[in-house]
Amino acid sequence: MSKLQEDAKSQGSKKSGKLHSAIEQAQAIQQREQLRIMIIDKFNKDFAKGNKNITKIIEEHVTDYFGKEKVTEDSLK
Repeated sequence: MSKLQEDAKSQGSKKSGKLHSAIEQAQAIQQREQLRIMIIDKFNKDFAKGNKNITKIIEEHVTDYFGKEKVTEDSLK
C-alpha cells in the first residue's frame, strides 16, 4: 500500500471515528431528553393532578436538575 493510500485510509478512519462519536453523543442526548420527559410525566401524574402551577414547578425543577447533575440510575434513586 502506498503512503498516499495509507494517509487516505487513516483520514477516513478518523472521520469515521468522529462520526461514530457524534452519533453516540446525539443518542445519549436523545436518551437523556426522553428520560427527562418521562420523569416529568411521572411526577405530573403523581403530584400535579392537572394543576398547571404544580406542573410548571415540576418541569422547572426536573429541567434544572438535569442541567446541573450528571444523571445516572444511582443518582435518581
